[in-house]
Amino acid sequence: MRPVEHLDVGPLADLQRDHPDRASSRQIHRLGRPTAILVPKLARRPTGDLHLIVFEYALDAMRELDAAPNTFSEKERKWVAKREASSFADLEIATLRIVARNAAANITQAAARLGLSHVGLGQWFERRRGLAR
Repeated sequence: MRPVEHLDVGPLADLQRDHPDRASSRQIHRLGRPTAILVPKLARRPTGDLHLIVFEYALDAMRELDAAPNTFSEKERKWVAKREASSFADLEIATLRIVARNAAANITQAAARLGLSHVGLGQWFERRRGLAR
């Protein structure tokens, strides 16, 4: 029988702050099977956390699309954090689409970079009127 190993996760412990057994949530037990990491729901996070998450998604999108830093504004970051915070996936998708649109000459080029139809991407932006270019 293998002894149980403990991995001190330091900052990752913050991801487990809502765990009922906070004392043991500072360590992940490696037992040869996956261990759950509890991530607080977006609704429980302070606004500053949401803005930081969106900012990080924007950096990822700019790297992925080789876009300039000015392709995602503070106004857009605030809009995404306020309007698209129902899930991490929604935050990421909205941020990526905004960066693609801002980096491209038009919706057709942005859609092509994302592998989406220009009609679908255009309709997505039409439903989000607060994101007028």
